[in-house]
Amino acid sequence: MDLHECLPDWMKGLTSLKTLHIENNHKLKYLSPGIQYLTSLQELCIDDCEKLVEISLGNSIKWEALTSIRRLTFKNQPNLVTLPGGLQRATTLQRLSIMNCQNLTALLDWICKLCSLKALDLLYCRNLKSLPGSISGHTCLRSLQIYGCHPLIERRRRSSGEH
Repeated sequence: MDLHECLPDWMKGLTSLKTLHIENNHKLKYLSPGIQYLTSLQELCIDDCEKLVEISLGNSIKWEALTSIRRLTFKNQPNLVTLPGGLQRATTLQRLSIMNCQNLTALLDWICKLCSLKALDLLYCRNLKSLPGSISGHTCLRSLQIYGCHPLIERRRRSSGEH
């Protein structure tokens, strides 16, 4: 596999790495399973990697192994249709930001099981139609920012009788 299509395996040796931003890689298709060895990683941002398909498809990353992850950002990811199921085991995640992911249509109920999640940012996800009903019972969530998610906002207005 071309080095540009997959993160290099040598990254798994960076066990003290705290921040990783993967940006503007238009060839990247897969995140290396080696990313799970970055046990000190606190922040991961994946921005504008238009061919990245693994986010929604695979659960090859053991998110629960990222025992220090606090902040996760998906930005400008056209292939993000749903959040990876393995992410529900990222028990230390405090902030999840999803921005300009046009094909994301819904968040699944398990997002409410992220017991450390304090902030959820949903910005310009123009096809996001629903949030889990159980989100209102998420006791740790302190900040919910929704902006530019028109179907979601319109649905909320209709259900509350606003015009």
